[in-house]
This record gives sequence, C-alpha cells and structure tokens, in this order.
Amino acid sequence: AAPVSASSHYRAARCSTGSLAPIRLLTDDFAALRTTIASMQPSGYTNITIGLQMGLAVASSSAPFQDSYAGPEEVLRYMVLLTDGDNTMSRYVAPNANPAAIDARTRLACQSVKDAGVTLFTVRVIAGNANLLRDCASNPGMYYAGDNAVGISEAFRSITRQISRLRLTS
Repeated sequence: AAPVSASSHYRAARCSTGSLAPIRLLTDDFAALRTTIASMQPSGYTNITIGLQMGLAVASSSAPFQDSYAGPEEVLRYMVLLTDGDNTMSRYVAPNANPAAIDARTRLACQSVKDAGVTLFTVRVIAGNANLLRDCASNPGMYYAGDNAVGISEAFRSITRQISRLRLTS
C-alpha cells in the first residue's frame, strides 16, 4: 500500500551504521558547524522513500505536521528530491536485499506526492537510478542529473526558473 501520514508512522529508527554526526540546532557557532561538517564521512544507505514521505507530511495538513502547512489547498506546493545514491534502503526491506521491492515502494511514495497535488522535481547527483527518478518526477522535464556541485547549482537554477514563471494575479 502507498505510504500515508499519521503520527504513529514516525517512530525513531537507529541508523544501521551507527555513525551519524550529532546535530547542532539553533547555533551561531559557525566554526563548530564547519568542523562538524568537515568531519562527516559518507556511510550507510539511501532511503528515498522516507524522504518523500517526510516531505509530503510537511507539505500537508495531516499529522504530525498539521501546523506546518497553513495555506489553502489551491496554494501550489513543490518538492525537490535530491539524492546522491542508489535507493538501497527501506524500513520494510533489509538493505540491498531486494532492490525491486525498495524501488516499488518508492514509486508508490512518488505517486502519493503527485496525487496530493505536489509538483515533484527530482535531482540525481553522481549515482542513482535515473529511470526511477525520472519516473518519480511530475514529468520527465522535471528530472535533473549532475555529476558535481555545478550540476546541482544548474538544476536548482532551472527549477527556480520553472517555479518563478508563475504570476500572481488578483
């Protein structure tokens, strides 16, 4: 079944690698932030589905983020999914155990986002399943691929141009 928003679906889960860096919230100690960022090393797995589900929850009026979306339903909502890896993890499938099942769940999450009226852009950086991400985007022209930071910047400039074409009228 497609993922749905409900506060009971957001239970904590331990990172399987156990190597997450501590998060510093609401600080102006930029030197400490830069040190923390510089010490980070890539590890673990990529779970695209949970990112989509959390984004949809924040962009909706449902629990647990019912206070995050205050606009009327006719307000246009956008989501940008950026990934730098293959979709290798799901809460319901062991890492890399069944890539087809992991991708199938992600496709359901993508469809849920689009069915909720959210325009979905996808950005693949360096690695990842291009076909999955192209299919997940609201249309193929909303899928971007890049190999470095310049590619990310170009993708976000293009996304910004597409969104800013809209005009407000009274």
